Formats: sequence, structure tokens, C-alpha cells
Amino acid sequence: MLVWEIDPMLNASFWESAGRDCKPSPAFTHKLHDCSIFCMLSLSKDVILTGSDDGMRAWKADSLLGAKAVLIDSFVQPQICIGRGATLPVAETNGLARNTSGSTFISAAGDSKAYAWDSGTFKVKATFQGHDKYLHCVQCKDENLFVTGAEDGKVLLWDLRDSKRAGELLPVSNGPGASQFVGAVDVEKSNWVAAGGGGKCVWLWHLGSRKLVAAMPSCGDVQAVTFCGDKIISAGAEPAMYIWSRSGTLASRVKTDEPSMYGIAHRPVDLQSPPDSLDSRIVATFGTQDSVSIHYRGGADFGFKLSTHVG
Repeated sequence: MLVWEIDPMLNASFWESAGRDCKPSPAFTHKLHDCSIFCMLSLSKDVILTGSDDGMRAWKADSLLGAKAVLIDSFVQPQICIGRGATLPVAETNGLARNTSGSTFISAAGDSKAYAWDSGTFKVKATFQGHDKYLHCVQCKDENLFVTGAEDGKVLLWDLRDSKRAGELLPVSNGPGASQFVGAVDVEKSNWVAAGGGGKCVWLWHLGSRKLVAAMPSCGDVQAVTFCGDKIISAGAEPAMYIWSRSGTLASRVKTDEPSMYGIAHRPVDLQSPPDSLDSRIVATFGTQDSVSIHYRGGADFGFKLSTHVG
């Protein structure tokens, strides 16, 4: 895990001193797993979760802002028994999400299941089975409803109060921008779901009616999608980031020098800014290059790069 303090970098005085070509290095670097980390979740102000091939680990959040990471607990997906005491290998953790209160978190696993965990004990509360292939992603809408996307090209809805699935957004493999996998999903708390995958397309559904509202084409497979203010931002296997309106029209396509991007994150420049103001937000994208790109105005303007090179 790499940790930067970016607030000083948002001031012009930092770059006057460092130079515009500077790629700031991490303030802290932590080896948290013995293999690649696929996902991370802020479970609370005190706990950060990480997921990987070797299971999940819970860390004291404040320790990650220092020289030594403090482990709280480690745990793995339930292993599948195949008879005579034998079990399949531990499934990887590809996604993590938490419900509104933080009492429960969900893991998207490589055994085609989602698992609900108690945030206090790190024990499994429920298992959700309905996908045909391994899960790529998961997001929670509120206290009970959550959404998963998987290699089978489906976006499924679930309710924590019932292990049976609560609904299915039309299999993306049969709709516009036909896809064999769903690699990214996000839920807007009011009533919208966005997803992207192998069909070079972002799909937008109205959750209440379960209807597909828009299919927004891109030039590469979509590997990351997020709601940001009143817009949707997507990125993937091409050197560009897309900004879409809720009606499905393209607001802008921002060229980047990253050939492939796997993640998008955003926050207000000023934490007191209105949450729905896209222009007040900074956007981070990260992928195959040894850097993280920071963009201003909700992704419209490039800002600077953070170096991920260690050693």
C-alpha cells in the first residue's frame, strides 16, 4: 500500500518549489500482503480492509499514516468442500463494499459468490450465490441492498435480509453493448446503477424500475466506473477517461497517457464544497503505469502525477 498526503500539492506554492515535472513519492509504503492487493475498503474511521489472493486483512487506519502498519485480524472466504475432507483453494477477494451503517461489509469472491461479514467479528453472516462465474465487483446502495457484477456478464441485486437475489438487471450479455463480463459497478444512492465491462460500453439503469436507461459506448473495455456529482466517469482499456451525463450523453472525453486504467477515485478539493458540484472535485485515476494521475474539475483538467515507484 502506498500513502500520499496530497493536500499540500493542491497549492500552487508546492509546485513553484518542487517544479512542474515532479512526481511526488509516497509518504508511507506498507507491505500488507504477500501478493497483489485487488481491493481496499474504509470500513470505519478506525479500520481499513484489504483484499487479495491470500484473503482479507483488517488494519488500524491511523497506523497506515505512520511507519508501521498494525494488523487487527486476517480472514479468508469460506473454502468449498469437495468430499473426503478435501477443500478447494481459498478464493480471491476482488471487491469490497460496506452498508450504510458499516455494520456489515460484502466481499466479491472468485468462487462466484458474495459473502456478507459482521464488521465487529469478521465472521460470515450470509452467502449469496447466483452468478455463474467469478465476481469482479460489488457496491452497496444503502443498509440492505447491494449490487454485484461478474465474469458471467450479469449485474445482480441482493438484499442482506434474504440470501436470495432481489433482482437482476437485464443480463448485459443480451443487451446493448453485449458483454461477456462486468468489470465495474457503482450505485448512486438515490436510485441509479452504472456498470461497465467487456462490451466497450457503460450501462445505466434506473434501480426502481429495473430499466436500462442508457448504453454509453467507449473505445475500450470498461474497467472502472463511478458516479461523481451529477455525472458518471468511466475508464478502461484505452488512454482516455469519459465523463457522461445522467441522460447518457457524452459530456467530455479526456485523453490520458495511461494505456489502461483500473480504478477511479474522487473527493472535493475543499472538503466544505457542495457534494454535487463536479467542478469542485479532484479525480484520481490509476492503471498500468507507475503513477497515479490527479485531475481537477471533476476530471476535465489534468493536474499532476504521483509516483508509485518504490525502491
